[in-house]
Amino acid sequence: MKFACAHSTTATREPQGQTLGPCNRRRDCYVLAMSRERRNYFRLKDRVAIEIKPLERARALDPTASLEDSGTRRFRLLSELEALSGETQSLLSAIAQREPQLVRCLRLMERKLNLIAEAAIDQDDEPLPDDEQDVSLSAGGVSFIARNLVAAGDYLAIRMLLLPERAGLLLKSQVISVRERDGHFLVSCEFLNMDDADRAVITRHLMKSETRQRALAIT
Repeated sequence: MKFACAHSTTATREPQGQTLGPCNRRRDCYVLAMSRERRNYFRLKDRVAIEIKPLERARALDPTASLEDSGTRRFRLLSELEALSGETQSLLSAIAQREPQLVRCLRLMERKLNLIAEAAIDQDDEPLPDDEQDVSLSAGGVSFIARNLVAAGDYLAIRMLLLPERAGLLLKSQVISVRERDGHFLVSCEFLNMDDADRAVITRHLMKSETRQRALAIT
């Protein structure tokens, strides 16, 4: 994708006081240009549990730098199962008419695996995010209420639990805008270097959420 970088070729200073050269600034421009494309993703009001931490710029922009460690594997277990479930749905649909009993059996086994995964997560030493709140969520970003001030351009590590599936996601993001609201801050972020599996999990979750919301509206 071609775009014009608005920054000069001289070194500039970030709000945090970090001096950046023209190469780094152009890289940030690329990230923001990609972010503008991501705004076209389907967005929905949703309720999730969310936790944020500052993230180093170099780590945020490096697609090979993972947020995972030994303490996050159980947290991501249900999201990984959800990603696999999304991949198998088309296969199950293709054989549903010919082999309905087999499909039912496979779906029961999938449910059993999810129950085992939920039990494993409940035994995890690291607590789950407990700041449950209403957000505006898409496969490209999220807007949420933060108690502590962050600045536009900051990089954040987001630990998010999709509900009610309890699918855990570890996401890199950049703050796009911050607005004060009732003593707190409405923060809008774009996800960075997001892999296709996590994007598919969010998209599938949003489709389920929209179906539930429409059903509630009808009743």
